[in-house]
Amino acid sequence: MSLGLTFLSLFVVFIAVYWIGQLRGHRREHTGASETPAAALLGLLALLLAFSFAMAISRYDMRRDLEVRDANSIVTLYLRAGILPAPIAREFRSVLSKYTEDRLQFFSAHAGSPLLQEAEAKSKQVQLKLWEMAESHARDDGSAVSALLLSGLNEMIDLDAARLDAMENRLPPTLLALIWVVGACSLFTLGYADSSKQKQPWYWHCLMPLLFAVVISALYDLDTPRRGLIRSNDEAMIMVHRELDR
Repeated sequence: MSLGLTFLSLFVVFIAVYWIGQLRGHRREHTGASETPAAALLGLLALLLAFSFAMAISRYDMRRDLEVRDANSIVTLYLRAGILPAPIAREFRSVLSKYTEDRLQFFSAHAGSPLLQEAEAKSKQVQLKLWEMAESHARDDGSAVSALLLSGLNEMIDLDAARLDAMENRLPPTLLALIWVVGACSLFTLGYADSSKQKQPWYWHCLMPLLFAVVISALYDLDTPRRGLIRSNDEAMIMVHRELDR
C-alpha cells in the first residue's frame, strides 16, 4: 500500500470519527474516560510496530549480507577460473562477467517489470553453461583443483538461490493487516476523546493521520525490496561487475 493511499484511508477514518465524536460529546460528561482506550490502543500499536520494524530490518540486513556474499563468491570463482587452460579460462571468465550483468538487471528490476523474468531466464542459462564448462574440465582433468572450481561454482549458485528466497521473505500479510486495523482503531478512539476538547485548528487533526501514514508506509516500503524508496543499491555487485569488465 502506498504512502498516499495509507494516509488517505487513515485520514478519512479520523475525520469521520472526529465528527461522530463531536455529536456524541455534547451528550456525555467530559470525564476523560474515553482517553483510556485510546492510550491502550496506541500502546498496542507501538508494540506491533516495534516488532514489525525489527523483523523488517532483520530481513533487510539479511538481503544486504547475501548481496555481499554473492559478490564475493563471483570474485572467488573468477580467480579460480585461472586453473583452467587459457582458452577455456578466457571464455569462462567472459561468461561469468555476463552472468554478473544479468544478476544486476534481475535484482534491480521493479516488481512486474518484463526485465525480471528475462534476466532470471538468462541467469539460469548462464549458470548451466558455466556448470557444463567446469564439469567438462573436471571430467577430463580429474584433479582436486578442478573440484575446487566446481565447489566455488556450487557456492555461487547456492547464494543466488538464497538471495531469491530472501527477496520473497516478507512480513506476514496478516500482521500488516493487523497493524492497519489497530492503527485505524487508535485514530477512532483518539478522535472520540479529542471531540470534547476545545476546538483546535484544522491542521491539528491532520497531524496524527499523517504520522500514522508515514510510519506504516515506511514499514511497507522496508518490507518490499522491489518497490518504494528503501532499496538495496547492489554496490558490491556493481563493483564486481566493473572489475570483471576491465
